[in-house]
Amino acid sequence: VVFFPSQTSVSGHAAILGALIGISVGFAQTVVLRRHIHHAQWWTLANTLGWSVGLLVGYIVCDNVPRMSAMIGNIATSGMTSNMVLGATSGVIAGTITGLVLTKLLQQPIETT
Repeated sequence: VVFFPSQTSVSGHAAILGALIGISVGFAQTVVLRRHIHHAQWWTLANTLGWSVGLLVGYIVCDNVPRMSAMIGNIATSGMTSNMVLGATSGVIAGTITGLVLTKLLQQPIETT
């Protein structure tokens, strides 16, 4: 018997994986940022949200590459193409969310003397 997980199940796992990546990376970066900006803890939350949403949407888009390919003229839909779409989509979304938060956080630097 071959098991094919449902779209909902795999999408949920992608979001959870993104959250774990975001928490890990965000916390490590927050340790450094808190010496330079006020409210650095928001950086961990921004990374968690950014990577969770990024991987979720990236997976959904990636999963539809073969269907989109059939509509626009049969471009290569190999695993490499799907991975490139997943990486690009996830990166743009995570980068946009974290970039917006970082721009706001950098407006509140800690005064050094």
